[in-house]
Amino acid sequence: MIYDEIFGEIRVMDGGLGSLLSQMGHPIEFAPMPEIMQKTRRFLYSGATIIETCSYQAGLANLQEQLKISSGESKIYLKNSVALAQEAVADFMKDENPGYKIYIAGSIGSYGSNLHDRSEYTGSYIRKVDPTMLREYYEGQAAVLMEAGVDILVFETVPTLDDALIIAQLMISPKFKDFPFWISFYCKDNYSIGSNESFREVMKTLSRLDHVKVVGINCTDSRFIESLLKCDPVQKISVVNPKHRVQQTFE
Repeated sequence: MIYDEIFGEIRVMDGGLGSLLSQMGHPIEFAPMPEIMQKTRRFLYSGATIIETCSYQAGLANLQEQLKISSGESKIYLKNSVALAQEAVADFMKDENPGYKIYIAGSIGSYGSNLHDRSEYTGSYIRKVDPTMLREYYEGQAAVLMEAGVDILVFETVPTLDDALIIAQLMISPKFKDFPFWISFYCKDNYSIGSNESFREVMKTLSRLDHVKVVGINCTDSRFIESLLKCDPVQKISVVNPKHRVQQTFE
């Protein structure tokens, strides 16, 4: 089973691709493809065995609006994020022949990550957006990434339990059933996710969903991680991708 294959041992994930590109002076939305590949390869040479596609904020509707392109063209852009990761892995395998598999995770930011108002850290959109629209967003992203050939889907910087339950419902539907995924939460402190909901209560709810096998924490101050891990009654938290001592307040 792929969950056992991926999470049966300690693995190193890639880091903040957007941060690295910004350090090079490239606005993330206009980063040239060779630079993306170069940075992805750096993670691989550093020992990463799971790399994410550069698609966190590449919502299909967002791409159409920002780039003035069609629905079909936006799907091509999203698929290109997978192709870039696949090419980086292929080059690394050819050069190094490391003897182990590299897994490509299709990155899907929470709905708020495409609103450009930092609501992925608060979940404020959850009171304004119809649940059907949320499901359509997550389904559209997941379908394209899955078709493009990712090994696993990762729903990231999720700030509300409602988001997580919509994702969980989606991933048990016939189109996605049995395809591996994890849900990763943004946590604002030692005990709460972005929406102020108790992380312990969130984990209690998810612990009752057998098909939600892996939960993560991302974009969260590293000082909070130890306390947050204690909120998990059945040890579903398998992925931790924190930020180091983040000083931030999102209202």
